[in-house]
Amino acid sequence: MKKKYNVKGIVYKVVFLAIILALLVIIVSGRYSFGSFYDFFYKHLEEISYYEDDVLTAVSTCEIQKVNGYTYYFNKEDDLCRKGDGQDEETLLSGEGEFLVEGNTLYYICGVEGIYCRTIGSENEKKVIDGDIYKFAMGKDVSITYDVNNFLFIYDKDWNKRNVFNVEKYIRRYEKKKYGESDLRDIYPRDMIYAEGHIILSYEKDVFIYSIEKNEMFPVQSPIDRKDNDLILDIIKKGNKLYYLGVAYEYTDLHTCDDRIECKENGIYQVDVKNGKLSKVSDDCGFFLVCLNDELYVFDSGLLINKIHKVDLMHE
Repeated sequence: MKKKYNVKGIVYKVVFLAIILALLVIIVSGRYSFGSFYDFFYKHLEEISYYEDDVLTAVSTCEIQKVNGYTYYFNKEDDLCRKGDGQDEETLLSGEGEFLVEGNTLYYICGVEGIYCRTIGSENEKKVIDGDIYKFAMGKDVSITYDVNNFLFIYDKDWNKRNVFNVEKYIRRYEKKKYGESDLRDIYPRDMIYAEGHIILSYEKDVFIYSIEKNEMFPVQSPIDRKDNDLILDIIKKGNKLYYLGVAYEYTDLHTCDDRIECKENGIYQVDVKNGKLSKVSDDCGFFLVCLNDELYVFDSGLLINKIHKVDLMHE
């Protein structure tokens, strides 16, 4: 007697296995992931682009600095590490704040005591400047600190104070005038970026630009109405250009791409740092921007699978 086969069942199994195989292929490719942006960051550490400038802003979590063939970064345990080509990860410091590497010298925030420096490989450190500092930047002719009281301090190269700006006072006044009240519980910026003589400060729902020369601040005018939408934004520097991601979402506790509100204002914009104006360069949406091998990508988040795709720039 011939054995009967369940053809339909076999077809279902083949299709199921094909789907599983396809998922494995795209996950291995690195463009799709079940993990978070942090997982993606560490997996593609060497691909992430880094751009030198006249002024370098300190590195924090999920940021890198590349100097003399080494990539410097914080690992998942918040240890300051570096990795050279074909070399194992080397831990330099544990539990410190943001850092910058200049040649063979490491500068870093040490708790509420200020900025310290040491030669890489040495245990001997010295204090550069006092203060409860949250972020900092250093250049050939200027140094900058942002303290926990939300003041920007501008120094010359020898750390002699030149100017001071009350960021919190400005932002509270701006938000009250524009939105009727300030809904920010704190004013600590997520990102601090230097571009063309300006410091760009990115917050949860707004971006502001500070002119070092004029000692004044002005907002980046978001194209999305914050009164009616939950705004997710990110900002990144690629080469000498600054890009702004702005996307409208429903008000939910956990955002995914399914909560996105379709509107023509969603997308990626290039920022004119001299006046804060935006010009749209892509309709691509997502949650974070990242530069891989000098190309701009957007990281998007779904319920189970995250993905990343190259940005289709309109004007480049």
